[in-house]
Order: sequence, then C-alpha cells, then structure tokens
Amino acid sequence: MKIRGAIGRIGSGFCPYLSVTFIRFVLVGGLSSISYSLLVSAIVSFTELPAFASSVVLFVAFIPVTFRAHKVVTFVAADLSKGAFIQYALLQVSCFSFVSFICSRHVTNAYFWDAALYFAAVTISAILSFLIGRYFIFRSRDEA
Repeated sequence: MKIRGAIGRIGSGFCPYLSVTFIRFVLVGGLSSISYSLLVSAIVSFTELPAFASSVVLFVAFIPVTFRAHKVVTFVAADLSKGAFIQYALLQVSCFSFVSFICSRHVTNAYFWDAALYFAAVTISAILSFLIGRYFIFRSRDEA
C-alpha cells in the first residue's frame, strides 16, 4: 500500500479506482454536510431547542447514516472488520473536534479570513478522513 503514490495519481488515468472513490467520497460527504446544515438550521430556527445541543445530537445521529453511505456508495466495502463502525465514529468525532478547535481558537471576526480558516481546517479534516477511511476503516477483511 503506497499512500504517497496513490495521492499523486488522483485524477490521472494511473489509478482510476482512487479517483472514482474520491469523487464518491466528496459527493457523499457533501450531501451529508448539506443535509446536516439544513436540518440543524431548521431545528434551531423553528423550535425552541438549544442550538449547541441540537447540533451535537444531530451530528451524532448522522454518524451511522453517513457510515452506511460511505460503506455502500463511496468505498463499496462488503466485509469490514468488527470495529469499523466504532473507528468511523471516533474518526468523525476527531475531525469535528479538530475543526472546532482550530476555528474557535483562531477566529478573527473578519469574514474572509474566518471563511478561509474554516475551509482550510475542513479540507485538512476531509483529506485525513478520506485516507484513514480508505486505507484503514473501509478496507475489506481480506485486505487487512
């Protein structure tokens, strides 16, 4: 397994599986993020529920749904290890915590710079999530 070589070939004809898998990862993750954002915004806007608690509960509720989507659509992984879901949940909580930590510590209250910071943190988190998911969590038992 050569991660460095695979990353260098994303988008080229040398590694079509990784290219297609990465595109599916972006689509599944993007759809999940948009759905989460719309639902949490609706809950906060149209109910009396607290924003922070609503956000956390909905985030946790999305973990099994997104795990299943990545398993079936993104990585097309049939036979995973027993701890795959727990690993995925921990990965998502870690990524969420990383983005929250970076963005809350370095917020400038200048829209452009804060948006750039958030984009950079989310991008780093997504790339790490893809690589860890592809090479560790969603690999089949026979690949382990």
